Amino acid sequence: MVLQVASGIVASLARPQGVQTLRAAPTPSANTRVDDTQAFTRDRQSVLAAGKLSGEIAALNSGKAMAEEGARTLKAADDGLVEIKAALDRMKTLAKDAKSTKYSDVEREIFNLEFGLKRDEITDIVNRTKYKGTKLLDGGGGSELSLAFNVGGGTASEDTITIKIKAATVAGLDAGLATADLLSVANATSAETVVLAAIDQDLGIRGQVGAYQEGLHGAATNAEAKASFLGTEKADRLELQASADQSRFFSNEVAEENGIVLQGFQILADAKTFNALIETISVDADGDASSGETSPALNRTNALLAQSAARSLSAPSVTLDI
Repeated sequence: MVLQVASGIVASLARPQGVQTLRAAPTPSANTRVDDTQAFTRDRQSVLAAGKLSGEIAALNSGKAMAEEGARTLKAADDGLVEIKAALDRMKTLAKDAKSTKYSDVEREIFNLEFGLKRDEITDIVNRTKYKGTKLLDGGGGSELSLAFNVGGGTASEDTITIKIKAATVAGLDAGLATADLLSVANATSAETVVLAAIDQDLGIRGQVGAYQEGLHGAATNAEAKASFLGTEKADRLELQASADQSRFFSNEVAEENGIVLQGFQILADAKTFNALIETISVDADGDASSGETSPALNRTNALLAQSAARSLSAPSVTLDI
């Protein structure tokens, strides 16, 4: 290999295989300071954008958690309504039997006793159907319980889902259920009608709860998808900014120090050493290769490179592609 010096331009250099060219680094432009200011502005914008995305992602994750919390709340309410339906089904059977003329008044008294116990069971179910201490089927002390869940993480009205659960108390299911009895055929017939209406009311409340559950599940899925999308966008922005920062750093380092770039080789060098190499070195590669001896010029090259390495702490570090 040959290092030829002509008019201060290096054409080739004897060094490890794969190293192809040696070229001087570009001179800094007059607009370097303006470019740096613009780059700093872009950096600030990237940081602000990433911070905004982080906030949006956190809000969406919070919304997803709230939607899931709401779905669990409604699941507890639905479980209670299923139990109430089972009690009402038994009350319907008792009323149907009691209205039959084949049973005596004594037997109707027995039916009526169980009928009353099932009615009390409904009250017990309402009182113990809770989620985190909140009764879900008592209507909030009135006719309807209202609960709000922020599923979007924001303050807009569409970020909140408000659910309303009608009271599934004895009185809430049907006004006549509290006083119904089976002590006579007529009373049993009337009681059966009341119980059937109560069953319809229970099923209606369950249908309402189920619709709210679907809405909350959908909100949780949407929030998760949006958070994932924004997370990918944030990662992409940060990766691109990191690449731009690295490229700008090495470009500025080489240009400001008037260093050199060796493609395919990593070296520490400064402008003084580089100029000395250009001005003084000429190596006949054929002569060196055949004799196996080290020429004075090559010795001087090695000495200059050693000096460059000694000054590596202050010299620019440049990279370099093969």
